[in-house]
Amino acid sequence: MESYSIFDNKIFNEIYYEINKKKYLFDILGTIDNLEEKNIATYCDEKIWNFEAGGQNFSDWLYGTNDPTLKELKQELSIKILKSKKLDSGEYDLFTQRLQEENAEYHDFELQFHFLREDNNDIHFVKNTNNLNNLMRWYMEVCPSKEKFMENLEKVFPDLIFSENIQSSLSTLNTGFSELIPEIVEHLSALSDFCNTNEFKESSSHSERCKKIKEIYKINCSPESKRETAEKLKIKILIEEVEETINCEYHTKFNLDGRERGKQDRIYFGFFKDKIIIRSIGDHI
Repeated sequence: MESYSIFDNKIFNEIYYEINKKKYLFDILGTIDNLEEKNIATYCDEKIWNFEAGGQNFSDWLYGTNDPTLKELKQELSIKILKSKKLDSGEYDLFTQRLQEENAEYHDFELQFHFLREDNNDIHFVKNTNNLNNLMRWYMEVCPSKEKFMENLEKVFPDLIFSENIQSSLSTLNTGFSELIPEIVEHLSALSDFCNTNEFKESSSHSERCKKIKEIYKINCSPESKRETAEKLKIKILIEEVEETINCEYHTKFNLDGRERGKQDRIYFGFFKDKIIIRSIGDHI
């Protein structure tokens, strides 16, 4: 799988006319830091410095001193661009052609790309970390195999903790993986996002948290109804070098019926401090 994060040639025009330039630069630089943590390289058109806005080219603006409050942010952005890998104009244009939905590489898991710029009309434009998360999840929905899914799981969902049971649990799915993967991604996204909500922090019990997940994300979520089964769903997992016992009786249930009608696959999970631990993704236990 290849990933390309590309500085859009229109980024200077966007920054130049942006009212809150400081926030825009913070967002872009924060996104690039996130990309670096995920080992995703950045690229740019080798001629990016020459693009103009307001009668000024990008290079002169970046190194200019007319706005001291932006000096450090502009300097950091220039360093990021200098360190990025260079594309000639032909290579850059090939990526812009992939923005056409009819292009086979528009939604290709093996060739993932995005442009660093704000544009709400296409998911391939990324300005902030939220945009990046949505894009990576979108690509995960067309993940071609369980092996590729496992390779990318922690990178796409860094706020979740996954047990060692995940890979083996996938083999118990009653529904074909390729059919179910969009719903798996939807549920993992909901659990990941819920970790950062006030509802997660303020709920008085784990059962209440399940109710909130169901209300907010419109997915089936509940604790195990049988206490005997709930006991079996506890796991031991190493968290920050300490072995913890986690009650993973809570589960989301997929809508798609599997081979056994009415017996939907599910994600079993538990809560630990401000995190959610994913026990398994597979058959009803």
